[in-house]
Amino acid sequence: ATLASLASTKRRTLANPAAPRPRVTSGRYLFSTVTCPHYLFEITSWVGFNVVTGGSIAGLTFCALGAIIMSCYAIQKHDSHRAGDAGRRTTPLFPFVDIRPPSAVVKALGR
Repeated sequence: ATLASLASTKRRTLANPAAPRPRVTSGRYLFSTVTCPHYLFEITSWVGFNVVTGGSIAGLTFCALGAIIMSCYAIQKHDSHRAGDAGRRTTPLFPFVDIRPPSAVVKALGR
């Protein structure tokens, strides 16, 4: 999951240099179905960490709160990317499943 997150970050960095322009999500496999695959891989790696270590209360709490915060960021990025991905059907975080926390949480935790 960590290597997939690194690949996702590298792809995003190379595809979007600092110059402002319309945002387009590109790629293959999960990259073409999810707007923010790097957040998906980050959450997956923390779930894996908790599985391997036996799931302490602190680890599970950190994983849950991190997943909520990253899903809020992903929803905001997904909404801003919609204009560039006019013909594509993508989801913010999880492939083919559009699960969203309440909008008040997204506004409070968003960037």
